[in-house]
Amino acid sequence: MAYTRKVTLVDYGREVENEIGTLEEIIEANSALRARYNSRWLAIKLLEEDGDIITRLERMVLSGNLLSAARKSIAHLREVYGDDVDTIIADRRYGWINGLVRETVHRTAVDRQTISDKIDKVVTNRVLGIPIFIALMWVVFKFTTDVAGPYLDWVDGVIGGPLTNWVVAILGLIGLGGSWVESLFVDGIIAGVGGVLVFVPV
Repeated sequence: MAYTRKVTLVDYGREVENEIGTLEEIIEANSALRARYNSRWLAIKLLEEDGDIITRLERMVLSGNLLSAARKSIAHLREVYGDDVDTIIADRRYGWINGLVRETVHRTAVDRQTISDKIDKVVTNRVLGIPIFIALMWVVFKFTTDVAGPYLDWVDGVIGGPLTNWVVAILGLIGLGGSWVESLFVDGIIAGVGGVLVFVPV
């Protein structure tokens, strides 16, 4: 069957349209199918291997030749494209949708500018960019040090005072005061953990 593009919403390409046309001829020749289904819609559903449609047709009399022709069409298209037919059809549909959107949806330059675009336009300005960056870094530094200051004093007070004294007292009670064990706990573990905790707010 020669390829002739019809006025349809989606053009699936020469090979697919030829197979659709072949199946349409068989459908149109069957009065029961013609009365129940749109021939093009049914042909496409068969090429997509729609399980529900195939099950319905298998229950109908004189639909065997249509199903056989559909299987041949599917095999032919797989050989031509090297892919599943439903994937080919879906790609064509999405391509048509994208083209339709490009042709019908028009946005002004103002609409295309998001809030992020407007902010970028200011902070990446050739003149204002560097001063803004320096100012932001200063704000971050001040915020970090001002928030961390009281916390640092509290951590230093707890670790250097009550906690250390409590550990030294416990070790003294069990006869380990002044030993390497005390040094391990006080100068190693407690001091090390305290040094890490200092950086938590940063």
